[in-house]
Amino acid sequence: MARALVVGGNGFIGAHIVDQLARDGWEVEAFDRFSSGPRYTAEGVRQVVGTFSSGDEMRQAITGQDLVVHCLSATTPSKTLGGPQADIEANLLPTLHMLGQCVATSVGRVIFVSSGGTVYGSVDRAAHEDDALLPISPYGIGKAAIERYLAYYGIEHDMSSVVLRVANPYGLRTDRSLPGFGLVSALLRAAQSGGTITQLGDGSMVRDYIHIDDLTHMVGAIVADPMFSGAVNLGSGSGTSVATIIDTVRSVTGAELPVESRPVPPSFVEHIVLDTARFAERFGTPRLTTLEAGIAQTWEEWRQ
Repeated sequence: MARALVVGGNGFIGAHIVDQLARDGWEVEAFDRFSSGPRYTAEGVRQVVGTFSSGDEMRQAITGQDLVVHCLSATTPSKTLGGPQADIEANLLPTLHMLGQCVATSVGRVIFVSSGGTVYGSVDRAAHEDDALLPISPYGIGKAAIERYLAYYGIEHDMSSVVLRVANPYGLRTDRSLPGFGLVSALLRAAQSGGTITQLGDGSMVRDYIHIDDLTHMVGAIVADPMFSGAVNLGSGSGTSVATIIDTVRSVTGAELPVESRPVPPSFVEHIVLDTARFAERFGTPRLTTLEAGIAQTWEEWRQ
């Protein structure tokens, strides 16, 4: 049985990928700090407790793996607004150490969860994988740098890799809890508590949203194709404004959701939608959950 290590395997995306790989017959190990109990539901997953910045712990976890899926990010777009140093120290440098260990231990393939919502910058049309990467935030710059280093390791060491440029995922964690980040999660929490929501700008910022279950199925298809490499956008291919998301949550929950507006940080992307034709051409057109249905499903399952 082939072995896979999911780095960040107890996070929002990572735990879903752990479950998907286990369903697909992989022997899965999940590397994470595990500040909470395991969030994945698959049985037989080996829990590897460790710190991403620890070279020794990463080396031990990576040794003997056929596939490494790198989902871990120690920062978020909002947490890097103060400058790039935190992102470099917490994400970029440990990732470079990890990639070096992948080469040293002859890992067959590396899949990196990048950020389709930040690496292209603001684009007034659907962003294609061949477009220039023009990130404007430290978070996006860090993701783009890791992508380039993956290309370097491919040239220098013939390491096979895939870059998943993921849109804005939403939905529940595998343990049916809400993630602690993301617009949809924040709105649903406010709807439940009757709180006020903070809107950056006038609500016209546009993002590409994808339900976590749809994203996980797409990742499963990519993992199952060992010949696929390079970058691929994973999103809905449709843009939705912040104001529309707020109105959708109001409609689904019946909550008033009073809005408090604040200025948009200068390094926030104004408009980003992903061109998903590359995935469709290779793997077929995915069946995607509509935004309203996905938010309604998330709301109902979370309340239960």
